[in-house]
Amino acid sequence: MQVEHPVTELATGIDLVHWQIRESRREKNSLCPKRPPHQHGHAIECRVYAEDPAKGFLPSTGRLLHLSSRRDPVSAWILGFSSGR
Repeated sequence: MQVEHPVTELATGIDLVHWQIRESRREKNSLCPKRPPHQHGHAIECRVYAEDPAKGFLPSTGRLLHLSSRRDPVSAWILGFSSGR
């Protein structure tokens, strides 16, 4: 499973995790398309890392003072942090 599987799932409408679990159990899999899935729009994944280049790019902890993100029906945000932490 690729780390970016949610991007593929958003663009194709196919739940890849569910599909792979059913495949591993050798269950009849109606999720497996007989032809390539039709892409619906676009999906982009972005990651932000806090690293210190002066220390060989080791992770750099600190406080996130402000977080602003666009919220609308076509954007999905999966965050592992919040402002002030």
